[in-house]
Amino acid sequence: MAQETLEIKQHPVFKDYAADEDGNIYSLKFGKIKEISISPHGRGYRQFGICIQGKRKMYLVHRFVYECFTERLIGDWQCHHMDHNKWNNSLENLQLVDQLMNMDYGKKAGVLYGAANPNHPFYR
Repeated sequence: MAQETLEIKQHPVFKDYAADEDGNIYSLKFGKIKEISISPHGRGYRQFGICIQGKRKMYLVHRFVYECFTERLIGDWQCHHMDHNKWNNSLENLQLVDQLMNMDYGKKAGVLYGAANPNHPFYR
């Protein structure tokens, strides 16, 4: 059986980096495509580091994937994980929303906690 090849899309600003639809991140430096290691973020997301003019910048994977495939920066908008799994960064699982909508989705799913959702089981 032949393995399906995923499309890799370059980031609209950080041209040395790209993503595929499954949420994998790649370096395009030196004419080679190399998958980049992804690490956990303090709030449960996944992140990776990119080098910009000799300085390291951490980037959230879900935001990066969305920006690569829409070819525009998200800015103040948020990327909602439709299945509420912060590690599922596939393009089909991401939806661009504003902060209030994202919080509302989290409350309804019971995954948002803190002052925004005092009824979360963590606080009972």
